[in-house]
Amino acid sequence: MSRHLVRDRRRFLRVTSVLLMLCGVPALVLFVLLLWVLASGVQGAMLAASAFCCVLALVLAVAEVACGWRWLRRAADKARLAEDESVAGEIQAIVLVGLNVVATVCFLMALRSTSVLVTLSGVACVVVGLCHYAAVHMQKHVSFWEDVHQDASAEPVGARVEGLVCHLVLDRATGFVRKAADGEPSDVRIYSLDEFEQRMGTDQVSRDALRVAADVNHCVAYSYEGVSYGSIQIPHEELEHDNWLSPTTLDRGRVADIQLAFLIRGGTLWLVVGTEEGAALVDRYLDRQMLRKQNVSTVLAELIDVLVRDDAEQLVQLETHLDQLEANIGEEMRKLPGGFVSYINSVRGDLSVRQRFYRQLAEAVDDLQEAPATGMPKRTRQLYRQLVARLRRLADDARVLRDYCQQVRSSYQDQIDVRQNAVVSLLTVITSIFMPLTLITGWYGMNWEYMPELHNPFGYFTLIAMAAALVTAEVAYFKWRRWF
Repeated sequence: MSRHLVRDRRRFLRVTSVLLMLCGVPALVLFVLLLWVLASGVQGAMLAASAFCCVLALVLAVAEVACGWRWLRRAADKARLAEDESVAGEIQAIVLVGLNVVATVCFLMALRSTSVLVTLSGVACVVVGLCHYAAVHMQKHVSFWEDVHQDASAEPVGARVEGLVCHLVLDRATGFVRKAADGEPSDVRIYSLDEFEQRMGTDQVSRDALRVAADVNHCVAYSYEGVSYGSIQIPHEELEHDNWLSPTTLDRGRVADIQLAFLIRGGTLWLVVGTEEGAALVDRYLDRQMLRKQNVSTVLAELIDVLVRDDAEQLVQLETHLDQLEANIGEEMRKLPGGFVSYINSVRGDLSVRQRFYRQLAEAVDDLQEAPATGMPKRTRQLYRQLVARLRRLADDARVLRDYCQQVRSSYQDQIDVRQNAVVSLLTVITSIFMPLTLITGWYGMNWEYMPELHNPFGYFTLIAMAAALVTAEVAYFKWRRWF
């Protein structure tokens, strides 16, 4: 659910709360008016009616002001709305609507006139009460989904990076990558797309590498004449579980896909990043190095490893979350909002994207380690094989969880069907119990002149006993058959 929609619904709740407080003003006016009527010395039934309406007006005014003030403060608080609290708010709104209807009728009877002002005030208060009920009801679903899923109407777009030039050095002594000093030869060069385009040659391989870097939409790798190049598109579904993004990126709500291109030529690794998220990924890699590297191919492998290093744990946590959802479906069926299926479908869609990402990345890494043009040492090829195996395991885990989401959704639908069947069965039992009683009342309601039972002094009590015995027999039979 988008943040704009969340903000609009909170604003709607604040507006209805203020209007609900204002609805207490007409009730206070009527309270004063009825006090004046009582002071005028009315007698008999008019005195009792005026006193009742006076108390009703005071209760209604206090209830509307208190309820409106409570929900006005609650709307300003951004804490999540509890299920019991939202149900209590809906009940309060329903009670206020009923009180306004009863009060309007009583006021018109007490004033002995069809006052247009009183009628319009009552109608307005009823409408405000209904709007307040709708606001509380919508806020309940906003509170549940606010931090769970986002509006997928438009894909996020990351902030473009231009003029980025960064040179890194693979320190042979330590085996780690560090920033290059001024004038020091670099092993890893990081450029934005515009800077990369200026440094590319005019040969066919360079033009094709530039084409791949300019249009990154999946993970792929190519190797020709001692040159390896390709692209890595990291979907936002993969990135939203990480905590290394910059505050500026997080303020935009959803993160964008990272589009990364690479080129290995002559012992040098070129990386092309197009967004701030891509630059943040490189900084994260520099902070999380663990492997002692001897060539730039190992640098690329460790960069990919850093990207998916925590994914296995994330998938385990997601599996645990799905287990809890499945366990709670039967126990807390009424507490699940109507958007539960949409949420499960959203999780299933994210897992599909991540599975495709793992599979494509595994194929790209496999192509790099098998290509003879890369000239990788045996140890580096073994590292690439291990990375391919891990990516394929992640793809399998994502596929299993995607199927598990389908199972959870099916369980939810099954529980809904069971609940609906139970409701229908209960209604059927109730209808069956009252059907004979309806027949009896209809039969003896014909008011024929010659009906012996009507003149029998024990006929009324006999009919009551017969109806009670019939209902008891039916309930016992239904219970014996376990129909409810």
